[in-house]
Amino acid sequence: MIVILVTIVLSIRLLDFVDDYAVNVLFSDQWDFCTPLFEELGWWEIFSRQHGPHRQGIGFVLTAALYHATDWNTVAESYYIAALLILSTICLLFLRRQFPGPLDLYDLVIPILCLSLIQFETIVLTPNSSHSIFPLLLLSLLGILWVGSRGAIRHAGSAVLAVLLLFTGFGFFAVPLVIVLFVGAFAAAEGGTRCRDRAWIYAAIAFIALACIVFMSGYQTDGGSEVPAMQSAHPWEYSRFVALMFSYLFQIGAFVDHPLALYLFGYSCLLCVVAVFVCSFVRTFRSSSCKALNGLIFLFAGFTILYVFAAAVGRIYLGVWGGMVSRYMTLVLPAVLACYFQIRIVRNDRIRHVTLSVILVFVLCCQPALHTYCHQEAAVWKRGKQAWIRTYMATESIEEARNSSNFWIYPLNTPAVNIEGRLQYLRERKLNLFFDAHSADR
Repeated sequence: MIVILVTIVLSIRLLDFVDDYAVNVLFSDQWDFCTPLFEELGWWEIFSRQHGPHRQGIGFVLTAALYHATDWNTVAESYYIAALLILSTICLLFLRRQFPGPLDLYDLVIPILCLSLIQFETIVLTPNSSHSIFPLLLLSLLGILWVGSRGAIRHAGSAVLAVLLLFTGFGFFAVPLVIVLFVGAFAAAEGGTRCRDRAWIYAAIAFIALACIVFMSGYQTDGGSEVPAMQSAHPWEYSRFVALMFSYLFQIGAFVDHPLALYLFGYSCLLCVVAVFVCSFVRTFRSSSCKALNGLIFLFAGFTILYVFAAAVGRIYLGVWGGMVSRYMTLVLPAVLACYFQIRIVRNDRIRHVTLSVILVFVLCCQPALHTYCHQEAAVWKRGKQAWIRTYMATESIEEARNSSNFWIYPLNTPAVNIEGRLQYLRERKLNLFFDAHSADR
């Protein structure tokens, strides 16, 4: 019961955070990836829109429907994304019920991590459900389906979710892992349903392969972005980048403001995740009572490993500190949860309880610093947006608004988007910041 109550309280806190800091104005990348909406294209163009290395997928289709229903209100979008995160948390708690034992005090770790305000950038700064939060929801649903079902339902459902993950944000990192799980299930098929199960697995893999071909059709390897070309770096630099991502998730810098402490903690987390990934991979291909649970742990740990190292490769030009960004944190969570689930199936009661106790106490101790940091950061961005809106409404000059507020909603030197034309589109239709004359106060 206490886990449910805490989940409700943290959900209310998240919605209150949105109420405090969401502002009704498109910001930064939204002016770019909303191109299909500005051009009034069909659902397929919306679904397949590429933004950076990923496509927008099902998350963006639902966002488009929300925009049409709310006159492009990005505050409503922030509430929608917060609701997705709450739903993901509920799914993960349901997934936890598939492990031995009822929900207990240790399971507070799940809502505390999943509803953490450290994800504020994707929720209230540059809302984009497709980037990471919708993939987290799909990954959670995939986990539930893989652990809680068998036969045709598992294989067909997993294939559909894998395809949605392929097209939705960075969810595509789950696809090769799902293929591995199918291979393991193919090898383990036995009994009277062996032929039927293998037929479904063949069909599932073929469906995913076909989706991959569609995904690659028209795909731009540079993401169509103005980001500097991928730079090579010493392998050590990539691992440092990843280590700092784990440290940022828990705001370790608020406790020990020294790079060595950040690296030590980050590398410890990374080693734990890799160890859990390797162990779960081995166990997934062995006959055991926890085969499906190990497959889930393999999926979650492997997903984050692929994601964080891909982020390091793509963003190393920013330096090793470039991974300490709010929007990356949502997809670091699956690895942390994989480690937590791994501890849940440890057979030694004493080791399990001691380890879970340490994790719970640590996560609780991190919360005050996380709370303070996220509120301070979100307040800065809110003031900047509001100042820009007020000046622009008074002058109708982007440059004047930028100079007066010392803030920008989209870089003026980026040729990919005609910001003047898009503001005119919104003005003529009274959408977004033009819907309400007092939008600068929201």
